[in-house]
Amino acid sequence: MEKLLSKFAAAALAAVITAGSSVSYIYIEADAADAEKIIVSFDLSEEGIVVEDASVFADSEVPVNQAIFIPEDIPEKEGFYFTGWTYDDIHGYEAGDVFYPPENESVTLHPVWKTKKASKMLVLSYEVELDGELLDLTELLPAKKYQEGAIVKAAYDQFQRDGYAHYGWDFKGFTFRGGEKFIMPGEDTVLKPVWLVRRNLNYTPGDVDRIVGLTGNTVQYAETLQTSLAGSDRFTRTGFNLIGWHCDYDDKVYATLAPFIVPTQDVTLTAVWEPKNYTVVFKQTSKSADNIKIQGKTDTEITTPEATVTQEGKVLTGWKYNDKFYPVGTPFKIPGALPGMGIMLTAVWEDEIVVDPPLASVYGDSNDDGVTDISDAVLIMQYLANPEKYPISPSGLINADCVGNPDGVTPLDALAIQMLEAKTITSSDLPTTSEFLQSKQK
Repeated sequence: MEKLLSKFAAAALAAVITAGSSVSYIYIEADAADAEKIIVSFDLSEEGIVVEDASVFADSEVPVNQAIFIPEDIPEKEGFYFTGWTYDDIHGYEAGDVFYPPENESVTLHPVWKTKKASKMLVLSYEVELDGELLDLTELLPAKKYQEGAIVKAAYDQFQRDGYAHYGWDFKGFTFRGGEKFIMPGEDTVLKPVWLVRRNLNYTPGDVDRIVGLTGNTVQYAETLQTSLAGSDRFTRTGFNLIGWHCDYDDKVYATLAPFIVPTQDVTLTAVWEPKNYTVVFKQTSKSADNIKIQGKTDTEITTPEATVTQEGKVLTGWKYNDKFYPVGTPFKIPGALPGMGIMLTAVWEDEIVVDPPLASVYGDSNDDGVTDISDAVLIMQYLANPEKYPISPSGLINADCVGNPDGVTPLDALAIQMLEAKTITSSDLPTTSEFLQSKQK
């Protein structure tokens, strides 16, 4: 059995894998064994053909999108030289070549011969016209002579033409790239270039913010050919991953690096962005173990946390990010960060302010010194005589009204304080009434 290999890996493997007459299949794709099969046959029914081992040319099942090595064994036929194989009398394959079944369909290869007798030599030449003038190819691509049935490689030479790509050479309506082989026909042959229009693939990050560096890019590819779209590194946007491209030609979204057939017009490919996931770090102290971590995506809001540790004499008032202060319990919108950079907010600790509790209200304390004594009675009498000269504070007025309250400051309030000093009444009797004071004076 012949070796099989993936179309994309064949060229690389050809350098390290030698074809043999009896080897097992080699599959590149993991599921190749389950793939649809086609048949590759070698037709040796022509009269006079002799082969050393016919089993080498047995029919073979080939999974689609796979290739085989043409056997190294060479058939013989009296009076002829064997040159190779063909399936259409146009494309030629020599022993040891990699062969891809055309259109992924079953195919039969038959041998190509050239006679050992002297025969007419046929001319193969190239013709290139640029700007209405034929180029002189005498030195670059001189005409060569071949015998009918010879297998010939198309020239590798390429020519520049504004707005076009030189894709290959036309032979009987087929395009042959440099190095691809065809069978010399029984007549002089002229190969002409196959030109493909170059189309612009215009890459844009879109109408978005936070683009770093490149803001647009245009590349050219030949129309109708397949290429790979740009990768995720074409543009950089802080806080976002580039995950695909929207094509304005077919209104489809393609993954980055996806295969793409270049259309017959220029196209614009707009980046598709996805917000990144971040672990926002709230650094409370110099110890990383004290860090508070909250998950979130770019442009989403999280709430700044309260402290989970304490610092003696300090209180956490908020967090700082890029010199902006965010109080505890307020929203923080995740801005995103450049690649390799994280998002960290630093705690703002301030000295704890200790506020003495207000003095308790003391009945009779007109001067707000916290006790009731004869000085309070004196102030009351002075205030009643001349309030502008001897003012009492608002809280002192409340304290002083200890009799018949709330009726304002009166001489009875001063009397009650005097009776308190004389121990005629006690502080627990306050506030009181004029009737109570009269009863205590009897």
